[in-house]
Amino acid sequence: MGRRAARRVGGPAEVAAVLDVFVASRVSGWAPDRVVERAVAVLGRPEGVRLPELASELGLSDRQLRRRVTDAVGYGPKTLHAVLRFRRAVAWARSGGGGGDGGAVPELAVVAAQAGYADQAHLTREVRRWSGVSPTVLLGRVGRVGGAGQAARPGEPGRAGRAGRAARPGQAPPGAS
Repeated sequence: MGRRAARRVGGPAEVAAVLDVFVASRVSGWAPDRVVERAVAVLGRPEGVRLPELASELGLSDRQLRRRVTDAVGYGPKTLHAVLRFRRAVAWARSGGGGGDGGAVPELAVVAAQAGYADQAHLTREVRRWSGVSPTVLLGRVGRVGGAGQAARPGEPGRAGRAGRAARPGQAPPGAS
């Protein structure tokens, strides 16, 4: 079933549905928490979400919402919202969505606004938090000189070029006298 089913499945939502059916067939009495599914749908939207309002909309207290989401996905609703926003931003940036030049890489500020971040700096902080690297590194833009929001090659003038050089053992750091 594995490989044949994998060939028939399209996107991530379909993969999740197939996995739900598989797990449900193996674990008696298990069913997805429909309230959590609704919460995830709301948390996956680009606009901000106030947890007390979401909890009220779902007929739960703040604490119940936090507990049920944590039980289902492994972390609380605010963290889930941040993870989903991060994934949306990366997917949108990689797809070239809205670049303006027919498939061009969109500016990071545009990606930030579209994905629901307050600004480009917020996007950059969150990308570093979740991936451990800058957006330019994550999106493979390092080495492309000339576009806004793109890093310079190591050793060339520009923020990434200077910050990226490390001192060799026994040598003073770059710029030190």
